[in-house]
Amino acid sequence: MAGQRSGDALSRLVSDVEAVQDLLLRVLVPAAAAALVSVLAIGAAALISVPAAGALAMGLLVAGAGLPALATR
Repeated sequence: MAGQRSGDALSRLVSDVEAVQDLLLRVLVPAAAAALVSVLAIGAAALISVPAAGALAMGLLVAGAGLPALATR
């Protein structure tokens, strides 16, 4: 690694660790929370009305998976 300072490797390592932490805190935890709340909401709606739970499930599926997939295109 000629031409690099000794602090460059440490700086890159710290940046990589921060990126992994950001992934966990900004992507995985909110996605897991959204999935859990969605399942609980659908379950609660199913206790009241099965067709309403189906409509809720379809709406959450479109909003949570369909629209983000469409937006990335």
